Amino acid sequence: MTFNKQGKFVVTSDGAFAIKPEEYEEFVSFLQRDSIGLYIRDGVVLDDSPLQKLIARGFIIPERTEKIKNVKYNRYTFYRPLVDNRKYLGYRQPVENDRRINENDCLKFAESLSVASTTLKKTVFNQVIRANSSPCVFQVNKTLFGDTDAKNIAVLSRVKSMNNTAFPQPGEAYAIVRKKLVVGSAPYHIAFVLYSHNGVNITLEANADDGPEYYPRFGFYDMKKTFHKLFVELYDNGTTIVLQSRLMEDFLRELASENI
Repeated sequence: MTFNKQGKFVVTSDGAFAIKPEEYEEFVSFLQRDSIGLYIRDGVVLDDSPLQKLIARGFIIPERTEKIKNVKYNRYTFYRPLVDNRKYLGYRQPVENDRRINENDCLKFAESLSVASTTLKKTVFNQVIRANSSPCVFQVNKTLFGDTDAKNIAVLSRVKSMNNTAFPQPGEAYAIVRKKLVVGSAPYHIAFVLYSHNGVNITLEANADDGPEYYPRFGFYDMKKTFHKLFVELYDNGTTIVLQSRLMEDFLRELASENI
């Protein structure tokens, strides 16, 4: 195994990284590797990666030190909670056509992380995550992803590596996409890959319906406990694929033209 449980923690086999899954009353199997904090063993030097860049640029910040079996770890979190200003008519029932900010959207958040790990401007992250609409950041075989649900479903037919074989590289993302839309349910879930270490992908993810003061969560996936195995429990007609980032120069050019 590339990671295992040590008490309340899930730790990579070499002890370099750990997460501390949150306790939930429901969807326990779904959220079992879902952690507000990422623990990096003291002294570990990060390779060039989105994780290294996002720490250097202040998006992922050291919060405190903590010991796991008498070994010192530095605990990192995303630098602020995400904001959801939508009005609700009850539990998770958004008002129709409410255009307020929802930073918890998983695709928007993954797109914003891709931008933030590529450009030095922190303002661009906020611009992208708070936009009601903006150019697509991700693509699949040079076909844009995120424009419409219909186009997202159509792209599934063009992908060879999928489901349990889908294993993105750092800077790419997992996407589980429903082949048929379900009324009242999300059409997809996206997880941005920050780092790969000894066969473990470390992700950072948002969830659109988790409220106004939500900290995004870190997750671990490998080729045995895959992203697809975990999320297909909720996306019962879903297919998991890999999203690649577009050339950031093209995206930023389109973003600037939309805001003239």
